[in-house]
Amino acid sequence: MHRSALLGIGLFLAMVMLLIPVLAGPAKSGSTAVHLAVIAATSGMASVHNQASLRGLYLAAAKINSRGGCLGSPLELTVLDNQSTSLGSRRAAQEAVRLGVAAVLGPIWSSHSLAAAPVLQAAGIPMITPLSTNTRVTQVGDHIFRTCFTDDFQGRVMARFARERLNAATCAVLASADEDYSQGLAKVFAEEFMAAGGKVVYTADYRAKSLDFTPQLAQVQRLDPNVIFVPGYGLDVGLIIRQARSLGINTVFLGGDAWSDLYDHDIQGLEGNYYSTFWHPDLPVSGNASVRQDFLEASGSHLRDSMDTAMAYDALLLVVEAIERAGSTQPALIRQALADTSSFVGVTGSIAFDASRNPVGRGAVILKTGEQRPSFETVFDLQSGISPRQP
Repeated sequence: MHRSALLGIGLFLAMVMLLIPVLAGPAKSGSTAVHLAVIAATSGMASVHNQASLRGLYLAAAKINSRGGCLGSPLELTVLDNQSTSLGSRRAAQEAVRLGVAAVLGPIWSSHSLAAAPVLQAAGIPMITPLSTNTRVTQVGDHIFRTCFTDDFQGRVMARFARERLNAATCAVLASADEDYSQGLAKVFAEEFMAAGGKVVYTADYRAKSLDFTPQLAQVQRLDPNVIFVPGYGLDVGLIIRQARSLGINTVFLGGDAWSDLYDHDIQGLEGNYYSTFWHPDLPVSGNASVRQDFLEASGSHLRDSMDTAMAYDALLLVVEAIERAGSTQPALIRQALADTSSFVGVTGSIAFDASRNPVGRGAVILKTGEQRPSFETVFDLQSGISPRQP
């Protein structure tokens, strides 16, 4: 997984706003840059998790500019720090509107996207998030897009995986009280687990900045469920697993895509658990050999299994393709071009949007945690959510 020490963007962490012209060479005389904004956390608790996505955007911008830019002009990204808060995300969106950008990439976390989206929708600026899975994000309006699956889907997938592949009859669910993502995913998982014949024996919330999960884990230990579903972010999940193991709880933990930074916090004893994500580098995708090779060469071997980096990389390539198809930087035309996307093929696969501006035809990858990195377990088809296929 992505290690913060290896991402090469630590110098951005303290900056509230930074204009980043990612140019392959000097701009042509008289040219006008294509200006996009990125809303992400470069400070606060979400900053470590967001780093891989920022890295993907920088890599994609450099690749685009090395090939002549967008519409014959350099591509420029303005990174707006949301300070890891919903209020900061709203303010960042307001700043993007003030700057008059053509489109916005991000935010990354669902709670941040839910705060930024209404501002951008009202201003008529298209927003595309690579990782915000909460179902309500794209429901804000017709200018809001995502390239990832939704919590409704991955919650069903993990519940079916628990019932059908792990033969789990009972489960416990621990969710962050402070994240829309965690609450929404916990709800979907519990509902699907019960619909599939399982029993949820315990549900509890925890605070995002908690360090002690003993009260919740004591109840889990008493009830002894077959699996424990924790749809949190990497630091929370790592601490919960470590404390569970220290209490003698050896139950399998399950989670969602936000586990992507699980290995960034130097926490030991993570082996033998499972989570859903969007992509794995060992999965072949028809027609993407060239863009895949470009990405792997640019990202380096230490990032080749960073799902967040690849998802952000594809999101920017997709926006630029839409701008070029529109032949304009007018937000309304870009929005329509994004909605009309039907044949884009990126690192993570093909992308087309349904009427709700969610991607269609994408599967969920299930990974198994190891001592130092996860390994591929299986893939579930997006349409059914219950039919595993091997790559």
